[in-house]
Amino acid sequence: MAAQITYACTFCGQPQEAVQRLLVGPNGVYICNDCVTLCHSTIAGPTGHEVHDDARADDSEVQMLRGELASARVMIDRLMRENAALRARLTPPAAE
Repeated sequence: MAAQITYACTFCGQPQEAVQRLLVGPNGVYICNDCVTLCHSTIAGPTGHEVHDDARADDSEVQMLRGELASARVMIDRLMRENAALRARLTPPAAE
């Protein structure tokens, strides 16, 4: 006698017998109607990208961070050049 295969929602783990519908997706992924409803309400809700006025950086903070970023870029460029020069000195010439 062949074993009965039981499918379950990949997201919440509910077996197919406990849900109204179980949809199959690519690569053996299953999603139940409850998880589809939850996903739909999440997608239809606020995006999370809203910025509150008190969370915005003021112009002086932005300018300070831009200056720090520019300094960091200069330092990284210098270190990369030094690293390349050291590697060139340590790497033996290729055999011909």
